[in-house]
Amino acid sequence: VNSIRKERSEKEKSCTQDKEDRKARFLARLKQKINSIKNEQLVIKTRFSEAKNLCMGPVQADVDGKRLQFNTLEMFIAEIETLSCLARKKQAEVLAELKNQLGVSTEVAAKRLDIGIKFAERLFTFHNLMRKYPNLALTGYSMETLLAFKKTIEKEADQDDNFCSKL
Repeated sequence: VNSIRKERSEKEKSCTQDKEDRKARFLARLKQKINSIKNEQLVIKTRFSEAKNLCMGPVQADVDGKRLQFNTLEMFIAEIETLSCLARKKQAEVLAELKNQLGVSTEVAAKRLDIGIKFAERLFTFHNLMRKYPNLALTGYSMETLLAFKKTIEKEADQDDNFCSKL
């Protein structure tokens, strides 16, 4: 019985450590992305106009051309992920403004927008996170990823003024 408890305890410690390691890795990547944000909206706007050619054009013939094409597509995918987050941010803003305009609950606003209540609640939580830390939308992380690490982000922002000022 004692060996079973000890084994369970070791597994729980390992699981807790894995979660902490995951949070630490996420924060390190997030800080790196936050530090690299410069005129991101302008870059997205100018590259997005090439979307059809990037996605529908022929594969380049030579090896160097293929490498360049692959890397250009990789950057484009990152920009689409950022645009997706910006679009979710705007949806969250629309939901929040509808709630305020009508003076209704999230549930009533969800019904008015014809979306699920759980999704509306997540959007509203995301809206509050984006109001507090607007640059998170430019990191390339999805709404779901940012919400999954919401507590970690908020805790780090409370402890690190430099990090918080960039968010």
